[in-house]
Amino acid sequence: MGRPRIPLTPVYDISINWEYYQRHQVPDANHLGCTHWDAGQHKQGYGMTHAVRHADNAAIMVTTHRVAARLKYQRAISSREMVLHSCSNMACMNPDHLFIGDRYDMQTIMFRNKRHRHGVPPRKPTVEDIVATYATEELERIVHMRFTEVARHLDITVNRAKYIKTASHRELVKRQP
Repeated sequence: MGRPRIPLTPVYDISINWEYYQRHQVPDANHLGCTHWDAGQHKQGYGMTHAVRHADNAAIMVTTHRVAARLKYQRAISSREMVLHSCSNMACMNPDHLFIGDRYDMQTIMFRNKRHRHGVPPRKPTVEDIVATYATEELERIVHMRFTEVARHLDITVNRAKYIKTASHRELVKRQP
């Protein structure tokens, strides 16, 4: 005698446990109006649920935002189609925040929501930042500090401190008459 069979609800090309799907949604989870999934998640933050694929009756895991897109567009979603979040929140499964697009659409959203590296100021100081803000005496002090002291002083990693200390030394050589 095994576990009782859970009734599955067809959602176009897959079937899911509808009660489980409804129970684990958290509506208006943030200021954007996102609906979050509070059960299992993929390492990238996508909500995950179990399903059965109709084509081969195989048990599979699907992302909850792709299930929500199936419901929104009332059709199966091909594995080649990208379901994108206008809110840039991977845990979101609000159908109003989802649309089908391509890589260009994805990049457009990333730039609009500032989820990109291009044009974003660096998180840690660069050599140019140090040279521009510190006087020659401060650069001399950095050159004479240990790498760990530089790292602590500038709140950076030791590897970055090595680079900055070397570059600061180069800058001091340039400044000498």
